[in-house]
Amino acid sequence: MTGIKLGFKMVDLAKSWGRGIGSVRLKDGSSVKILGDPNDCAVDFFRIKNGKILGIKGYRGQDAICHAANEIGAIEKQALVPSDVDNAWATCFDVIA
Repeated sequence: MTGIKLGFKMVDLAKSWGRGIGSVRLKDGSSVKILGDPNDCAVDFFRIKNGKILGIKGYRGQDAICHAANEIGAIEKQALVPSDVDNAWATCFDVIA
């Protein structure tokens, strides 16, 4: 498996960026971490497996949250527990203090 090894915890990254974080486990054993900040209109998706980043997708600007919400539909189809997607989406906007 290819990917970039993580040298930090995603929660620490969310704190340092002033964002909230949500997580969804996928059927293939990976997970998607969603970091969101409604004030800055920014949402980032990190796909992670075995401590490695497999992919990153980010949205910025006025329509960022709308575009990111479209990504949620694709994640829901791959989710181990589809109802976890709604919880992750909601918690990604609870900024960690």
